[in-house]
This record gives sequence, structure tokens and C-alpha cells, in this order.
Amino acid sequence: MSVYRHDLARQIVPTLPENPHAYMAAFAQLDQPSLLIALATLSQASEFLASGRREVPDVNGLVRFLFRQNLFETPSLIP
Repeated sequence: MSVYRHDLARQIVPTLPENPHAYMAAFAQLDQPSLLIALATLSQASEFLASGRREVPDVNGLVRFLFRQNLFETPSLIP
């Protein structure tokens, strides 16, 4: 399981939409930050399914160069 941290992304790029719930479809906005988030999310989902649902890939390398931090975290506790 992985959690996308939109709050951290908006600290670096405040022009991102306030509503974080459309991040997987953000490629429709065609701006670089939104595209990176959407592509990282879709890449993570497709790699997870291709792995036979055994591992959640770390896609932070795709977004770290722009956001200077990890936006996808694995929670230590699942509520």
C-alpha cells in the first residue's frame, strides 16, 4: 500500500489543484507537475498488477527531481 501526499506536493508547487482526489487523472491538465504525479501513480499501479500483486514499487524517483522529496509513502500502520 502506498499513500500519495498531495499536501507535500502543494508545498513545492502551490499551483496544483486544491482537490487531491483527481491526481490519477491529472494528466489531462498537461502541466509538468500534474503529469509527473499522474504518470508516477499509473506506473505504480501497473507495476503492482504486473508483479502479481506481490510488491508495491517505489515511484518516488519519478517525482523527486521536481518536488525534492518523496510524495508516495508506505504507512507504518494501516488503520
